[in-house]
Amino acid sequence: MDKEFKQTFSTECDKAIASGNIKTIDITIEKLEKLKSNVSEGLLLTHILYCLSNLHFTKAGIENERIDQWRKSMSPQNLVKSLNYVRQAYSMAIKFNSLQLLEIQTNLANNIKAFNRFVEAIHYYTFDYNFNLQIDSQYVAPYNKAYTLILLKDLINEQPVNIHYSYYAYSLIDRLSQNQENITHAGIKNDIGKETWVKNILIWGKSAESEYKKLNELLNSIQFDNIEQKIYYSWCGKNKLFLNPINDVRIDIATFEDIIQFPNYIVKVGEGPYFSAAFSDIKNRFCKARYLLFNALNNPFPAWLENGLNLTSVLEYENYSTNAEFIKVAIKLAFSTLDSLATLMKNYFAINSKDKCYFNPKWIRKSFSNIQNPYIDALYWLSCDLTDTDNIADWNETNPSAGILRKLRNNLEHNWVRISEAKSTVWLGEQDYAFTCTLEQLSTAALEVFRYARTAMIYFVLAVQFNEKLKNEKESDGLCVTMETPIYNDLHLPIF
Repeated sequence: MDKEFKQTFSTECDKAIASGNIKTIDITIEKLEKLKSNVSEGLLLTHILYCLSNLHFTKAGIENERIDQWRKSMSPQNLVKSLNYVRQAYSMAIKFNSLQLLEIQTNLANNIKAFNRFVEAIHYYTFDYNFNLQIDSQYVAPYNKAYTLILLKDLINEQPVNIHYSYYAYSLIDRLSQNQENITHAGIKNDIGKETWVKNILIWGKSAESEYKKLNELLNSIQFDNIEQKIYYSWCGKNKLFLNPINDVRIDIATFEDIIQFPNYIVKVGEGPYFSAAFSDIKNRFCKARYLLFNALNNPFPAWLENGLNLTSVLEYENYSTNAEFIKVAIKLAFSTLDSLATLMKNYFAINSKDKCYFNPKWIRKSFSNIQNPYIDALYWLSCDLTDTDNIADWNETNPSAGILRKLRNNLEHNWVRISEAKSTVWLGEQDYAFTCTLEQLSTAALEVFRYARTAMIYFVLAVQFNEKLKNEKESDGLCVTMETPIYNDLHLPIF
């Protein structure tokens, strides 16, 4: 029986999903779990994890699970398990060069999107589409990416974002339309021919082609002040580190500006733009820390900084370089923006609490359980990723894929992080309390921390946009007085 199921589990999984029957799905999940327990890491386990994710995702849809259940200290169990499994499958697919990688990546995007984490979904929907491969992901990913861009463009409410998102969505849908005969996914093929939003974006895109071409020519004519600026901006764009949603669909000069800012909001007459300024402080810290990270990763500091320090070695090829130390500093600065963002969330949403603000699930659940906002949902689930669950016995939320980042941050703040390229066998090591990692691991972690911080800031802006829209609808009959927010200009600082 087990041997037979091992050969046919993929087909049985598809049949169970097609049946839409909870009992059939549960039986298949039980069989797959048993098979998984007897399979070691590799391509077979990758496929099993992928199938388990699909089964739980289907079951979540049938049972109408809601991601906002965290407000009642409840977890959408099947959605959580689906995301956990597909994340594991994705990591394993990369490691073992699985032919299913694009299918798994697309399902990961679908799962992330189910948690209102649209910015991250756009990232995973992105790869080189080849409509001759006859693989469903080659059609599902661009279609869902286009739909997500259309969903987000008006919420972000920035004209450049609206234009670039709209045109990028148009280019995806136009290519799908031109390759409609090759589409193997029945649902996508049907939607391309019938969905109203698809027809509207095609009409708009064709009329906007010439103007968009002129815009690109204008953007490409922009000159950098110097070669160093060009290298730095190109690095930010390539790593998608600009505080600019356009950077999620383009990595060229169109993205080379940190455009996001605190949205327009209603205040009492005479009140200053303090929330906007607080967000500017967080944004400024992120951007300056980003430049510090760029230099720490790419540019050597003066050799004489290493002279005369008289440092102790534990014979592990430790790295005491200025570059390594500044990577650590950059990580701490980027992480600090998250807790500062939590404080701004508390003040803007008028959370009446004397508790200290932390960007973690426990604090968000306690503070925002009475506020319905889809992008608070996104922030909650993002914070789950950044949770170190080592000392949490009953963790039932999404897998903390980035929990190691929180552990690293805590050790940077309160402990000792040693950059070691080897493990010493000379000493007993009983007094060694260091958190150790290689320079490559530290560098990879740093980029991940910055991406999480960037994404959290965008979700926060969306949460404010959503909240202000609700307030405007409630107060539409009243008089709203507008004021121009003062813009900082460092060339006109007051003289003390």
